[in-house]
Amino acid sequence: MNQMPQNNVTSNHDLARRLAIGGIPVFPCREADCDGKKAKAPYTSSGFKDATTDVEQVDLWWSQHPGAVPGIPTGTASGLAVIDGDVSKETGEAVGKTEIIDLGLTDPLAVMVNTPSGGVHYIFRHVEGAGCTTKQVASHVDTRGDGGYIIAPGAIMANGASYTYADRPLAEALRQGDLPEYPLTASQAAIEARKRDRHPTPSKAVFGVDTGGFGDTQATDDETLEVLDRLLATAPNSLSREDWVKLALSLKAGFGETLRSGFIAFSLRYSGGTPCDAAEASHVWQSADTPRTITGIAPALALLKEAVGEMDWKEAWRETLSKRDALALPTPRSAPPEEPQPLVREIAPGAPYPVEALGGLRKAVEAVQGMTQAPVAIPAASALCVASLAVQGFANVETLGGLRPVSVYALTIAQSGERKSSCDAPLMAALRDHEREQAIAQRDDHASWVNAQALWKGERDRILAEAKKGKGEKRTAAQADLAAMGKEPAAPPSADRTVTEPTFEGLTRLFATGQPSLGIFSDEGGQFLGGHAMNSDNRQKTLAALNDLWQGNPIRRTRAGDGHATLYGRRLAVHLMVQPRVARAFMADRMATETGFLPRFLICEPPSAIGRREHAKARRDDTALAEFAGRLQGILARPMPMDPETRELQPRELPLAPEARALMIGFFDAIELEQAPGGTLAHVTGYASKAAEQAARIAGVLTLWRDLDASAVTAQDMANGIALAQYYLSEAVRLTDAANTSEEIDRAEMLRKWLLECWPHPEILKSEVVQFGPNQLRESPKALAALRVLEQHGWLVPLDPGAIVRGKPRKAAWHIVRRGDVV
Repeated sequence: MNQMPQNNVTSNHDLARRLAIGGIPVFPCREADCDGKKAKAPYTSSGFKDATTDVEQVDLWWSQHPGAVPGIPTGTASGLAVIDGDVSKETGEAVGKTEIIDLGLTDPLAVMVNTPSGGVHYIFRHVEGAGCTTKQVASHVDTRGDGGYIIAPGAIMANGASYTYADRPLAEALRQGDLPEYPLTASQAAIEARKRDRHPTPSKAVFGVDTGGFGDTQATDDETLEVLDRLLATAPNSLSREDWVKLALSLKAGFGETLRSGFIAFSLRYSGGTPCDAAEASHVWQSADTPRTITGIAPALALLKEAVGEMDWKEAWRETLSKRDALALPTPRSAPPEEPQPLVREIAPGAPYPVEALGGLRKAVEAVQGMTQAPVAIPAASALCVASLAVQGFANVETLGGLRPVSVYALTIAQSGERKSSCDAPLMAALRDHEREQAIAQRDDHASWVNAQALWKGERDRILAEAKKGKGEKRTAAQADLAAMGKEPAAPPSADRTVTEPTFEGLTRLFATGQPSLGIFSDEGGQFLGGHAMNSDNRQKTLAALNDLWQGNPIRRTRAGDGHATLYGRRLAVHLMVQPRVARAFMADRMATETGFLPRFLICEPPSAIGRREHAKARRDDTALAEFAGRLQGILARPMPMDPETRELQPRELPLAPEARALMIGFFDAIELEQAPGGTLAHVTGYASKAAEQAARIAGVLTLWRDLDASAVTAQDMANGIALAQYYLSEAVRLTDAANTSEEIDRAEMLRKWLLECWPHPEILKSEVVQFGPNQLRESPKALAALRVLEQHGWLVPLDPGAIVRGKPRKAAWHIVRRGDVV
């Protein structure tokens, strides 16, 4: 997205335009009750489906409705999902906000908007499955995802009331890339808990009805639902309008939205006068949200019994209840639970990093690891990418698909405190020194260029002024003088060899005016992945450009004033270090995977070393680091082969020795077989299909690091490249599934492990999670959300209100399901 609106908009039209320019689709809504429609209702015929980012269309709408407030479609259309807390109509209190907080559905990074009525909107990043609900989460809480819309923050109603930000605006959250995911699992858990609270005890004998041979039997909610589903699917419908509405009210009071489709299907079989259509049935169902005197499922059961008759009624119950074993009554709440369900698929521990395969980089990597005590995979990736940056301008390596750059892209996943920066700094030190020395050396060149450019422009202006005054021969002479001047003096190329979070335009500009071999290196890679270059407007072109650079293809540059230019012979190495939360979100991004961007990266998430590092065990090897720095300085000091005019690199060919080629073919064939349906790599073909090329690139880097003039990649270097490529492929396999879990599931899984491994008591309170639990759950809403998720999956069983825990009656507490509890 581009620049998003802040709070300083001057009108609703201005707000709508800024939203559209920023990539958020909008449509006009009523600013007050008018034309028989309520305020906030759409002006357009198709409502939120008409939303657009086309500024001309926005201008046309607001010329027709100058006071309209902008609506934003929620869900996939905008990438936003919202939890809406309403006020009490009786007291005016912000009941919805309190309910949202109590249910653990807030997040400190969610964008909070105060509504004109006194309610609140919490805006999140949309996730698949987030839809619209009304009073299902809580009595004063609605949700808006796919199929819904909100009035835009900053909008001003006709009476002057407005939607105002409580804290940071949406623009800032989108720019920083830290808008949290919509808490789908926690909201679903709240809906299920509300259903249980609305009918906590099974109804004896199904409200006194003979169930056909089972006598005085209790029916569980699931059994009642099964019978209702069956009857709604088969019963004839001759109900009066009053009974039809009563049926909707009773079904919804008993089971929320669960029986909506069944009710509509039943309604369409109406055999009375005017036929019923789906729209009318949906309207009746939706209107059943209005509080009424009907509060249970009994009226619906009575109406459906009358509709199907005694025989079919008994048969429905007989078939459902006959599935029980020996007439066993439902398991009471206090009985041992069934087998808990896993929250995530078990992820196998990663393989040890093959540090012995690093060749000439090994000593430096081990030196950094000994000094920092970080996981060895972190300095290994840093050293490999620094070496790639140093040598990528000198040669292209032979692969089975032809010549390829020796450029390496790496994504290293490690949590805060893992000493990522400390690993990077000593390996980058010589590169930073080189950049500094080059910048100092270029000062005189830059001063000379400033003078030469001033003279060139002055002479050009003089010739142009003469040409304007003269005609004929003078104009012809002026044209000849301009041609004789030649091109404007070019500025000395920038000394920078690395950037941290460039935009696409910034990167191409640096390639055009600076060094033809660059690196994107960041120990806070989330700033790049969540920054301007990767927002919705720029993501596709950024990914395409980085894919092209990895492949060695030219990139297109658009320049204001002189159109397009194509840059040939440019090389890029990338090393992004990111925290797990950022990595999970990015690895789950379909565009990043399906465009082949992520599979071009060597990805790893080594096991944490935090808590196992002792200062006494740290060791230094200054000799190894000095040797690495000396080798890096020697390569950087050597001129890269390039065209002096265009600065296009002209790397030589680095072939594979016959033994090296045979090793790569064997590796390729083995990987190819495992990509067949049912194979171990069938679900990661994007990564697997590039493994052999990754091995060749790594082998090329190791070869050139050892000898920049090497005639071929040796068998040993290829074997090392294969070992490293196999490690990174195994990490991609291991992490792919983990990337598909949400943040709240990650937090719940963290809590589950802590409860089972660290917590000594059989019960747990929310306050104890906040006080003693994992750091990520030190906020009450997040702790409660994680507890709800574990309850939903059977790892926690709620205790009755007032249960005595640690000597006091507790309003809310849970029993922890451990191995011995499961039956």
